[in-house]
Amino acid sequence: MNLADAKAYNAKQDSNGHVYNLLVCGFMPPAMAAAYLGPGGAGSDAFAEATVQAQVLCGIVADGQLGPTTADSLHKAALKTLPPSHVTPHFTDKKWKQHSNGMGSGDGKPVPPELLVNFRRNCRNAEVVVKDIFGGAAPDVVSGHRSPEFNKKCGGEANSLHMQAMASDLRILGHVASQAECDEWMARYDALVKCGKLPVGGAHGYKTKKDPFLHTDGRGYKARWKD
Repeated sequence: MNLADAKAYNAKQDSNGHVYNLLVCGFMPPAMAAAYLGPGGAGSDAFAEATVQAQVLCGIVADGQLGPTTADSLHKAALKTLPPSHVTPHFTDKKWKQHSNGMGSGDGKPVPPELLVNFRRNCRNAEVVVKDIFGGAAPDVVSGHRSPEFNKKCGGEANSLHMQAMASDLRILGHVASQAECDEWMARYDALVKCGKLPVGGAHGYKTKKDPFLHTDGRGYKARWKD
């Protein structure tokens, strides 16, 4: 490994957001994540060395550079730790339907390859919702990713972030939340954004009588609205 080359390469990847995506989507092994979050980030000696360790374990060229081949190998290794079809412990890539934990499109169409990073990040954020907003209660997916055709069919907004695999609508399985609970969900969401556990984005607790649910998305700026 040429350490200088690896550091320069990784720093450039980080400036493009590639390394950060691997972190938030859960693809990095713990040693790499710790090095990335330490002094120097992706351009540090520690990160290059941790990348070499991961490459050796994956059986690929150990050059310390976090390129496409390494990222793909880490992705596959991470998915092997989950049951088939699971993207995260609670959520799968299967189509969403009533009383399910599928985050895929409601018409069964697969998530396009170019949206897979968004999709995995969205599922990771949904895990935070389950743990820190729903208190660990089993989730029920009201809406996950939508193909453009399905979004139109279900009356979604023309520019809905569900089509970009950047939004989820969740509720607690078998529980009809009160308006006060919806307000508490929003208060917890804002607290999680403030402390950095969730990204800045849109959020709303829909207080419908039949099936109150929480919408969250990763649009990158704060947005709130009324029913």
